[in-house]
Amino acid sequence: MHTLRKKSFGKILALVMVFTLLCGIYTTIQVSAAARGAWAPNTAYAVNDTVTYCGSTYTCLQAHTSLVGWEPSNVPALWQKGGGTTPTPPPTTPPATNGVTFYADINYGGTAITLGVGNYTLSQLNAKGIPNDWMSSLKVPGGWTVEVYQNDNFGGTKWTYTSSSSWVGADVNDQMSSVKILNTASGNLVWSDEFNGNSLDSSNWVYDIGTNGNGWGNNELQYYTDRSQNVQVTDGNLVITARKESYGGMSYTSARIKTKDLRQFTYEKIEARIKLPSGETQGIWPAFWMLGSNIDSIGWPNCGEIDIMERVNFDTFANATVHWDSYGHASYGNMSGYIDFSQYHVYSIEWDSEYIRWFVDGIKYNEILIKNGTGNTEEFQKPFFLLFNLAVGGNWPGSPNGATTFPAKMYVDYVRVYR
Repeated sequence: MHTLRKKSFGKILALVMVFTLLCGIYTTIQVSAAARGAWAPNTAYAVNDTVTYCGSTYTCLQAHTSLVGWEPSNVPALWQKGGGTTPTPPPTTPPATNGVTFYADINYGGTAITLGVGNYTLSQLNAKGIPNDWMSSLKVPGGWTVEVYQNDNFGGTKWTYTSSSSWVGADVNDQMSSVKILNTASGNLVWSDEFNGNSLDSSNWVYDIGTNGNGWGNNELQYYTDRSQNVQVTDGNLVITARKESYGGMSYTSARIKTKDLRQFTYEKIEARIKLPSGETQGIWPAFWMLGSNIDSIGWPNCGEIDIMERVNFDTFANATVHWDSYGHASYGNMSGYIDFSQYHVYSIEWDSEYIRWFVDGIKYNEILIKNGTGNTEEFQKPFFLLFNLAVGGNWPGSPNGATTFPAKMYVDYVRVYR
């Protein structure tokens, strides 16, 4: 028992020493309360607290509770690298007026990227330098709308932010996988097809099938089909594919769709975001265009034709043309400047009772006066329908050669009409 009493005393003495040591450590911590050791998630930090992270010291700029993904190196709006008690926050990238600005940090700081009008899947965001789970705040300029989706390909929970709004919060933080951005500043959106489903919307589009007897009036070489091999809606795009294959007595297949008898338009701004075939393109002829809705009763060119965008062969420019009847076929057109057709571009017209004007990415390159039917242009005061097609061969481009790349694909991200 005597020995046990000595061991108990020893234990008590040891506990007292440990308690004294802990008090000393606690006192030291209280003296240097801002030194928080290694950074950790789920920790409350006060202004001027310092932490160590990856071998460096960071000073807290804003009181916050840290989360995974808010590491000091990724969130300079919250942390300043280096010690000191009066840190200066890093500059914040100002929001742009020509698009929606996305920030990596929760308070509009750090890395920022501005995106223009378009639909962006996760892979497209990655290609633009926005990793998955990257966005923590955003700013939307006046006249713009952005939809943020939890899932890739525009699925799952959706959050919408509108004109002149700024956002920071926990609802979308680190959940952005795809986004849609729309600019309605130039007018009211009256119709669109965003091609976000998995099939063509039959309330908007019908197919032209076959060859129309003479290659659609141009001696084109393809047979138009409604097969999935030639037209699909996938990954937020309409995809029209021209193939080299024997079908219907022709050596090539492709697709041509139109809004005839479903959607018609007069005096509007009409635009589509499109990526055209690139590489070896001899004999390839994509188009985004319009025909007069009365074509069945009066024929072409009396009905009128508005070619919003055409490209043939290896041309590095787009063509903008109108066709009409002025005591016989009449036409007028112009060519854009250089275009990198391996990328998406927005092709548009602005059409009113006086002019039709053509644009690529907002840059005007052609216009025609139609006021009061100038030059017998009365056709352009009436309704028109839309078409997309990818032709192979014909009078204008000529035939493909042995180097022409097949399958050739035309991608349409969206088509929108404003008034």
